[in-house]
Amino acid sequence: MRDDVDAADIILLLGSLAQVPEVEWDARAQLMVSVIVDGLRAP
Repeated sequence: MRDDVDAADIILLLGSLAQVPEVEWDARAQLMVSVIVDGLRAP
């Protein structure tokens, strides 16, 4: 995991998933999780 990310950052990122409208969940959630995980990887 990246050194410049802390637990609060991760909580905020995961909290963004709660903002996905239910009708768009199936279309967006998997992509959003992939983007979050990719962004947390150390360079």
